[in-house]
Amino acid sequence: MRRGLARAPRARDIDLVVVLGTDYHPGLQPFVVTDKRYATPRGELQSDPALVRALDRRLPWIRREEIRHREAMSLELAAAVLQHLYDGSCPPVLPVLCGPAAIELDEGGPVEAFLATMEHVLEDRRVLWWVTAELGHEGPAYGRPALTKDRAAALMARDQAVLAALADGRPDQLGRCCKDVPGLDPPSGTAALLTAARLFPVGYGAELVAYAAGRPVGADEGWIGLGGARFTRPVADDDDDFTPSSPRVA
Repeated sequence: MRRGLARAPRARDIDLVVVLGTDYHPGLQPFVVTDKRYATPRGELQSDPALVRALDRRLPWIRREEIRHREAMSLELAAAVLQHLYDGSCPPVLPVLCGPAAIELDEGGPVEAFLATMEHVLEDRRVLWWVTAELGHEGPAYGRPALTKDRAAALMARDQAVLAALADGRPDQLGRCCKDVPGLDPPSGTAALLTAARLFPVGYGAELVAYAAGRPVGADEGWIGLGGARFTRPVADDDDDFTPSSPRVA
């Protein structure tokens, strides 16, 4: 994982970090953005208020449930890591919470409108995409039934299939991997992972940096999968910073 972080683009080579995070609370809207600033041990991380206003003009619902950012742990963790990675000088961020309503595509609805709008407002920006999304976690440590060896093996196989579908740019396959495993709940990060796969440009590259699975910290039994991947824009482009020039919506 450290190897992947060490190869992140330099701060001067990117204009914006788009952070896609998991929303743990139910809501009516598929996505919520905010212009809040994040206090981290390495200093305050700035948002991009002008970009948030641009999204708000085009998608009047995009901030309607902004209170959901109040307990958005996935985004708080990302902010702390990014500010550490960039030595207190991280470029501005656009924090996006991805809720359960973002999982299914809705022809002409809010999900498709968000994908098209993001392509438009980010067209000329050099963007680093940062995704914080859980893979599998099961067992009493997470308030779920005890795991058998077979279920633990199924959990690991499902995690690896999800990561492979994401790396291959197959949001349709990724969605099936998340939902269609008997006896396992979908990963909490399904919405964020699917959103990333739909927003990344067609033909992007991917490298699995790390995957590990095992018991969580604490006395309660459980099993958790942890993975990290590094993504690059299509080989035909001049550098490896992301711009959403051609989002995937399959």
